[in-house]
Amino acid sequence: MVLNEEKRIIYVNPAWEQLCRVSFASIRELPFHDFALRNPHLESLVEKTMETGASHHEMDYSYRTPDGGDVPVFITTSLIAGIAGTTAGLALTFQDISYFKEIETNTKQAHRLHLLGKLAATMAHEIKNPLGGIRGSAQLLDMETRDQDQKVLLQAIIKEVDRINRIVETALDLKRSRELRTSPVNIHKTLNEILLLEKRNEKSSGINFKVEFDPSIPHIPADEAQLTQLFLNLIRNGVEAMDGEGEMAISTRVSSEYQVQQDAQKPPSRMLLVEVRDKGKGIPPEVRENLFTPFFTTKKAGSGLGLIVCQQVAEKHKGWIKLGQNPEGGTSVKVWLPLK
Repeated sequence: MVLNEEKRIIYVNPAWEQLCRVSFASIRELPFHDFALRNPHLESLVEKTMETGASHHEMDYSYRTPDGGDVPVFITTSLIAGIAGTTAGLALTFQDISYFKEIETNTKQAHRLHLLGKLAATMAHEIKNPLGGIRGSAQLLDMETRDQDQKVLLQAIIKEVDRINRIVETALDLKRSRELRTSPVNIHKTLNEILLLEKRNEKSSGINFKVEFDPSIPHIPADEAQLTQLFLNLIRNGVEAMDGEGEMAISTRVSSEYQVQQDAQKPPSRMLLVEVRDKGKGIPPEVRENLFTPFFTTKKAGSGLGLIVCQQVAEKHKGWIKLGQNPEGGTSVKVWLPLK
């Protein structure tokens, strides 16, 4: 973006328009103050540069777009020299750092998984042995008593012990990290089989599943069983978010956003993008921040490990998961997987 000496906008390039989601025609000759109403810190950077003549940098600024979104950017402000030492204006440059922020987030999540696996392996023995004793004692008491009220309480103990045991086993699975058994997988066949299963599920009886598959997508190298686990979990999360009613869209396409370098001797591989969009209640920002935190859950009977398992499966395939908002309301979950 270029400002004149009166701090009016006189030029932005197409890349800036796309990043900031504003057309040049709509802001031409606009005072920068009016443009920066959603981003007052930008105006202070411009003022400092104009006053001191020194360039200023902002390493990680969250730029608020006109549609209410946020884009992480690296900002530089610099004066434009005019004739005979005068100032002709100011250049304001934005560099999109979304990709680097995602790498940072994925690295933190991977570290959490590693710590969770170590914790599970350490604690499993100390937890599972007492659980076995509690369950066995409750079963013996249940067999001996004739008091129906006591039987109800004992069955509740057994049920809760089994739930804790499942959580421990799930955490241990993260540590065990079963090796991939890759083979050429038809992702559309896998997704259709999951949808066929879900359509027979009573909880999904009111859901209209809409598919938008790209027929040009080839078979991908993957562990079909683990991909089934991943997408079945995501789809069921969407079904629960919509309380079993509404429309859910599942789409596939070749992503133009990312590539992955798996071998230094080979060119980067393009990525397959699978997106699951529901029209549920959406995810509040404070909840979204913790969704990949182990044992965090908003469900009454949830373990808080479902998305962690999905994330691990994606990472083992050299892919990743990203949660966002569905423009039509609800939640969008995107999964990137290498095509080769």
